[in-house]
Amino acid sequence: MKEKIIYLFYKFISFFTELFPRSGSRIIDAVLFILLGNPLPVNIIRTINRSRLKTGNFQKICVLCDMNIGDSIIVQGAILGLRDFLPDARIDYVINQSAKDLLAGSPEISNLFAVYSGSIVPTRQDIHAINEILTRTKYDLVFNFCPFISSKDIAISSSTKFINYHGIAAAVIRAEKDPMAKNHMLYQAHQFIENLFPDFNDRENKNFRGGHIYLSREAANKAAKFINGSGLDPVRPKIFLNPDASCRFTRIPLDIQVSLLQRLTELPVNILLGAGHSKRNIEFSILKALPENRRQNIRIVPAVTPLDVYAAIIDLCDIYITGDTGPLHIAAARKYAERKTDKFRNRTAIFSVFGATPPRIYGYDTRLPGFFQANQDAPSHVYIAPSSCRNMVCIAKKFITCTPYCFFGSLDIEKIISDIRSYFNMDERMGQENVNAKIMQA
Repeated sequence: MKEKIIYLFYKFISFFTELFPRSGSRIIDAVLFILLGNPLPVNIIRTINRSRLKTGNFQKICVLCDMNIGDSIIVQGAILGLRDFLPDARIDYVINQSAKDLLAGSPEISNLFAVYSGSIVPTRQDIHAINEILTRTKYDLVFNFCPFISSKDIAISSSTKFINYHGIAAAVIRAEKDPMAKNHMLYQAHQFIENLFPDFNDRENKNFRGGHIYLSREAANKAAKFINGSGLDPVRPKIFLNPDASCRFTRIPLDIQVSLLQRLTELPVNILLGAGHSKRNIEFSILKALPENRRQNIRIVPAVTPLDVYAAIIDLCDIYITGDTGPLHIAAARKYAERKTDKFRNRTAIFSVFGATPPRIYGYDTRLPGFFQANQDAPSHVYIAPSSCRNMVCIAKKFITCTPYCFFGSLDIEKIISDIRSYFNMDERMGQENVNAKIMQA
């Protein structure tokens, strides 16, 4: 019943923005900002949460992440913030099962519980597993960042302090009003903890740069083996294009991806094409749409590639192009080796294309004001197609009723290609190659 009400609400929103595209979306955002984005609810929630933390010895903490793989990296901002204030505490983390191999080596996490099975909302088995964890260990403090879990669902004792996600949600909506304010969810998760513990203890003021993932030597070796065995020119730059996303409103439409890949094949680069998981075989549909002579420098990264190996392959590439989806946050995270003697490059430029979702909340950009940058030693860029109906409520992608072309139809592919050429200094390089060719001919 609740889901049906939400669906009808979104149907009304879509109808309203179709009738009044530009003014309608502005009115919706204005109402949302008035209700949830003003300082009053933010300060009330913060005061309530701080009062809960005034007393208590927080030595055992559990953080319940949201459902998706990308959330496991994003909510890590809260883990890193907690570790700053409570360096000796036990901090356990409940995440998606698929993200386990990305975070298992994290020194900030005491115990990693890979629980969520990948469904849109927690299943009964998920809730049961969480309750077993909470019952087995009497935690002093539980943070819940999953909007689909309430305090009524989970087994916590009366002595356990419980902090819900409402504070961070209100802070994100408020920050969205200010175009100059950093509003990435990863950054806000870290700030959420900073604001809860302003005077907890003396500590070094650390500059928060973003998420981390930890990869094994085996994953790194398998990634290198794949690249070395691909038969691609080892001298050419490597671009990894991820064609898939968990939702059609964040997945770049097929014909636009074909056009983008067509333009990429005109550059002197090697191209890795990711496989579809939500949209199965999308990679083959894209490849089939290209002329055969354009496919020679393209290799598909198989769908069976483990996620940690996939992350290590990204690290070996110069540019990663994707929509708003979990692998975006994997690419943006800094890669650390489980063994300190091993090193990763961390020099992958992140090019992300945004559809329905608010780009400042999930995107990474080094040049646009109000954006958080990827945790890489390379630039990150967000590309946003002009859309008259995009508004804040589009963050709940599941319930949108309009078409993806409302958000992607005006994407400037040439801008993406131009930025790639500039990043690789291709005009200068190709110009020199032409000069050399003319000298050889003379």
